[in-house]
Amino acid sequence: MDWISIKDQVPEDGAIVITYFGELNNPIEIARYKNLKGTEDEVFGHNCFINKSGWLTDDVTHWMPLPDPPKV
Repeated sequence: MDWISIKDQVPEDGAIVITYFGELNNPIEIARYKNLKGTEDEVFGHNCFINKSGWLTDDVTHWMPLPDPPKV
């Protein structure tokens, strides 16, 4: 799987994906994507990723789909 630039493509609304958001200590998170365009929350940015830390609005630079779960 390759990383997808948020400039090239956004996830499907509601999708849970792996996100990359910069050169921080832990820049990789699993998050749910929400497109805020046209909502009252759009002032925070169009592309919102919601993770355990809260909202990452317009901070995510790349994302990728979750892999398939293991076969049990």
